[in-house]
Amino acid sequence: MKHPRFSVPPAVSGVLTILRILPRVSRPLTLLLFASVLAATAVPIAATVVTGLLVGSIPSAVRGGWTPPPANTRWPCSPAHLFSSSPSVC
Repeated sequence: MKHPRFSVPPAVSGVLTILRILPRVSRPLTLLLFASVLAATAVPIAATVVTGLLVGSIPSAVRGGWTPPPANTRWPCSPAHLFSSSPSVC
């Protein structure tokens, strides 16, 4: 059995032709295009990694817990201070 000869689709051929011509047209703009393509691929990956690290830190925060203040503690700027006759720091 003969294997069909591998041929490049016309769309890929056109893209490769443009990529070969770009440096001859404008080297600075070609470098800018290259850098923007790299940034466009790196930013979503970096955001995914940072989000994963943030979500990964939640279990340790939950494990540490948050201890509420005692019931007799008054917060410095609570609504009770607004209606209190004693001087407050707010």
